[in-house]
Amino acid sequence: MFKRLHFANQSVQTTEPQSGTADDEITFSFNQQVVTARRGDTVATALLLNNIIRFGQRGGIDKGPFCLMGACYECLVQVNGRSQQACMLEAVQDMQVMPLILCNHDADSPATTEHDPDDNSQ
Repeated sequence: MFKRLHFANQSVQTTEPQSGTADDEITFSFNQQVVTARRGDTVATALLLNNIIRFGQRGGIDKGPFCLMGACYECLVQVNGRSQQACMLEAVQDMQVMPLILCNHDADSPATTEHDPDDNSQ
C-alpha cells in the first residue's frame, strides 16, 4: 500500500529506495505489539506498514486513518495517556501507543468518553 520514494541520502528522482541502515530503524509498541519503523515515519505510516489498520473504536465502530493529513481525526491513538492523531505524530523509539476506544452516549452530542470494552455495565 505504501512505498517510500526516497531517503534523505538519495535524490528525489530515485524510484527504487535503497534499504535503510540499522540506524534508521526504530521500534515502538502498539497495543503491546512490537512495531518497526524508520526514523521520520509517522505513527500512522509505521502501523500501516506493519499491517495494522485498526487504530481504535468510536461508538463501537473500528477506526483507522483516512486522510493522513490531520483533517479527519479518524486515526486517534493514545500515547502517554493523551489522545493524539497518529498521522501527525512522529514515531519515537520505545514509545507506548494504545488504541483509543471512544463511546458516543448520545448520537446528537459530540461528547465522548473513554470506554473499557470489557466492561458490560453500560
